[in-house]
Amino acid sequence: MEDKLTQPNNATISQKPTTAIKELQIIMKLTTNFFVPVFGDFKGRRAGLIKTLTTDVEDFYNQCDPDKEDLCLYGFPSEQWEVNLPAEEVPPELPEPVLGINFARDSMPEKDWLSLVVVHSDSWLLAIAYYFGARFGFDNLTGDAFSV
Repeated sequence: MEDKLTQPNNATISQKPTTAIKELQIIMKLTTNFFVPVFGDFKGRRAGLIKTLTTDVEDFYNQCDPDKEDLCLYGFPSEQWEVNLPAEEVPPELPEPVLGINFARDSMPEKDWLSLVVVHSDSWLLAIAYYFGARFGFDNLTGDAFSV
């Protein structure tokens, strides 16, 4: 049963939530519980990768020795980065970045090699975001939450 409020001019206002208000409440709950953590993780990893490929590019270049095994570039939610071997656990807990970024380093111009690393890093960031989206249940959301 809906409650009614009486305004000074004796008009009544319904307190029953409208469909738009219900949708807004759902979106706010989704934003707080789902989107914020996923976006925060994405934002931190992205910042770490940007730092790698801009301010720390010389250090990154030196760590990608072609004589080493398959190396990967990892960005972390803490905005840090690391060049390392892939995880040994199979299957890995998270999607893995591209293997062997170090092999092409000396066989192409540095700018082209860095562009290739950027493309692979962007793809990895999206894979991580989709992984967390599926893990948090974005695939189970009803279309009502996103209807206009």
